[in-house]
Amino acid sequence: MRVAGVCLLALLVLPGYVGAARNATNSILGENSRPTAYGLKIVRGIDAAEQPAGDFFPIAGMSLMAYMDSINSAEGQGGAYASDLAEPLQDIGRAYQSEHKHREAMRYFRRALHLSRINEGLYTESQLPVLDYMIDSHLAMGQLFDVDDKQNYRFRVQQKLYTAGDPALLDATREYAEWQRQAYLDGFAGNNYRRLVDIYDMYSAQIDHLEAGEQGEASLVPHLYQRMEAEYLLSQYEGEKEAEIQVSVSNPLDKKFALSTDPAVNRFKYLKDFNYRNGERTMKRIVELLEQAEEVDAVKLAEAKIALGDWYLWWDVLVRGIQAYEEAWMILEQDGSKYTNPDSLFSEPVELPVTSVFHPGSITSAPEQQALATILFDVSRQGRAREVEIVEQDPPGEMGARVALFDMVKEMRFRPIVRQGKVVQSNSVIRVYRYDY
Repeated sequence: MRVAGVCLLALLVLPGYVGAARNATNSILGENSRPTAYGLKIVRGIDAAEQPAGDFFPIAGMSLMAYMDSINSAEGQGGAYASDLAEPLQDIGRAYQSEHKHREAMRYFRRALHLSRINEGLYTESQLPVLDYMIDSHLAMGQLFDVDDKQNYRFRVQQKLYTAGDPALLDATREYAEWQRQAYLDGFAGNNYRRLVDIYDMYSAQIDHLEAGEQGEASLVPHLYQRMEAEYLLSQYEGEKEAEIQVSVSNPLDKKFALSTDPAVNRFKYLKDFNYRNGERTMKRIVELLEQAEEVDAVKLAEAKIALGDWYLWWDVLVRGIQAYEEAWMILEQDGSKYTNPDSLFSEPVELPVTSVFHPGSITSAPEQQALATILFDVSRQGRAREVEIVEQDPPGEMGARVALFDMVKEMRFRPIVRQGKVVQSNSVIRVYRYDY
């Protein structure tokens, strides 16, 4: 029999994290052990391959000198604020950018943006590509505060340009929410609770608009799933320790926020206090929409049931989680299609949450210490790793890496497998993990 590792160090999670409550609907009653968010500090080796960095496209067809000549010619004919200067200024900025000369590039991008605002107005579509180029160069120079400023400004422009429900605004919202997510995980500028409120409320606004329109309820489903990602982020963050939102009050329950007049603080308090309930309601809404569709898609409905079960297991609501998984299996079992196999939805235990929401993005600094390990373990019916054994570790013999791995795996949540309609234990699971320690 394999012997489970003994955990000696605190679990590495987000700064200031507070664990899930024993009673998932009331965070005052106490804390459970903290779940390790897959993708935050630990990821499977097959998911950890580095993506090739996107390169800037060089400007083809004209030399740098030719661009300079075109700028001089436009200035000679129309003056320093000539409207036809903006495009060649962008092009010369991109030429410098393609050579990784970002400071030089920024001089021309700034001027192009200024000319666009003077000649066309404060909120015009022609500004968007310039802002994209500026964001790329700020990122390349590590100027994250400037990136944050440009991301905020670009989204303001997009909100002025596009009406609610416009696909362009939906795309812009997703992109902006992704920036907020990365900035939150990196924590470079503080105010993290505000970023979470922004992410949640942006997705909620999309949902509200679709519900009030004529697009059809099926269009709600992807947006509800996006809001569920925000619920997972909220579940891992203890905003009460943010200095900006601490309030000293004296009452029997030692509650924070009681004297706050900041709407963002109160909004965050609500979202945090009712995180479990809100996530459950969102997932149940997805299930309801799929069940009420004119043509029920058994696979999508089963997947929604599984996602609901994932949320329950994330909060240690084990009976409901297991029930949701078994119901998902039965949906496909009773579907009768030769193309659907209920076992295919539970081919192996899966680390929770099953989303990339905790995967750091391009702005996050690389961890100072990472290890790679192959481990062998069982996954219980409750989705917990048991009988954990390290088969191989790199760096070998590094006790800090060994202890950190045991701690993280012990607190991970897994989606268990279902066989013959019942959740069962998985034995001898082998995983290769890359993780921080």
